[in-house]
Formats: sequence, C-alpha cells, structure tokens
Amino acid sequence: MAKDDFFYIAYKILAYVYECMKKGESVDPSVIDPTTYRITYPYLISILEELTDEGYLKGIKFIPTKDEKIPIGLDKMKISIKGIEYLQENTMMKKALKTIKEVKDSIPGI
Repeated sequence: MAKDDFFYIAYKILAYVYECMKKGESVDPSVIDPTTYRITYPYLISILEELTDEGYLKGIKFIPTKDEKIPIGLDKMKISIKGIEYLQENTMMKKALKTIKEVKDSIPGI
C-alpha cells in the first residue's frame, strides 16, 4: 500500500488521534498537515472530510472559501467509537501490517 494511499493516511490520522485521546492530550494541528503525509492540501482536506462525514472523527468543521475548504477545530478533533472500531477491524491495514512483518522477519538483521 502506497504511503499516499487514502486508507493508509486515514489509518495514520485515526491512530494519531486515538493515541492523543488515550494519553489525554489535545491533537497537535501541526501533525495533521499535508507535509507530514507528503500529500497535497486538497487531498488532506478530502480525507479529513470523508473521515468526519463517515463518523470516524468528530469536532472538525469545514469552512468553504473561494478556492478551498479550511478545517476548523483540528486541536479539538476526537475519534469516535466507529473510528476506533475501524482501527481495530480494518482488514486492509491488518493485511499490510502482516506483509510488512513477514518481510521484516525474512530479512536477517532487521
């Protein structure tokens, strides 16, 4: 799975927000940035919108401007129960992690 793949980035965002929640910390908006994931700003906004619309994230609002949408409330972003379930049950990510572990185990010294 490519590092700019929708599901890969969605998983990384959800995992980060979930870790923040477990630690009792606020989300650092600078982590939820296109440069973090090496993607474009519109692509990041699309992913965040989809995660919010599908009920995986809450607390974000999107303000439309002439050229783009601006996310408001990234520091107050929370993961929903549905988002946590996605992390726990996502078979595509489990398959990718299994493959990575198998490759790692097959290469001596890693």
